[in-house]
Amino acid sequence: MRNPMGRQQYDNIFFREHCKELLKVPLLMAREFIKNRYRLVAYVGLENSPTCGIHWGKHKVNRYGTESPVPADEASDSSDPVLRGIMAEILEQELAREGILIPFIECPAQSQPDSPKRQKFGEELESALSQLE
Repeated sequence: MRNPMGRQQYDNIFFREHCKELLKVPLLMAREFIKNRYRLVAYVGLENSPTCGIHWGKHKVNRYGTESPVPADEASDSSDPVLRGIMAEILEQELAREGILIPFIECPAQSQPDSPKRQKFGEELESALSQLE
């Protein structure tokens, strides 16, 4: 059990090194799959995750002045950067370093099954799968 944190609290050298360590085995697996002529379809991140999310946008700030994991009520304006979660960012960099480019899509796990977010996720997943044909 831990208090929920925003991306800002995870974005430090210690957590980044921890993520790199955790990604060593999955990256070895990806290399082995590719060596054996398998194709990676996509990375599926989790919506609103400061570590595994794909579209980390504007979030509320708590009373201590640090970022909350709760999204801001107002939509981000175009000047706000949309970042990947820390681990997703590192994974994308490591894959790109080896010339492995795959789509990164985000599962809106907390959205209702019939929501527009879930529909968009389904479309992105179908698009990624159709690239295999």
